[in-house]
Amino acid sequence: MLTDTKIKSLKPKDKAYKVYDGNGLYLFVTTTGAKSWRFDYKPNFITRNLKTTVNQ
Repeated sequence: MLTDTKIKSLKPKDKAYKVYDGNGLYLFVTTTGAKSWRFDYKPNFITRNLKTTVNQ
């Protein structure tokens, strides 16, 4: 489970990366440091993605 402290400590890297929170939910961190919550789910065996951006 991601905590507020852990999220604030995430820094940008050379490539965008994911930090998983569980059950398909993860925080996506871009090379510019922008963070967005994303949720992967699979209705009828087709992967879908929901995205919400977090303003800093």
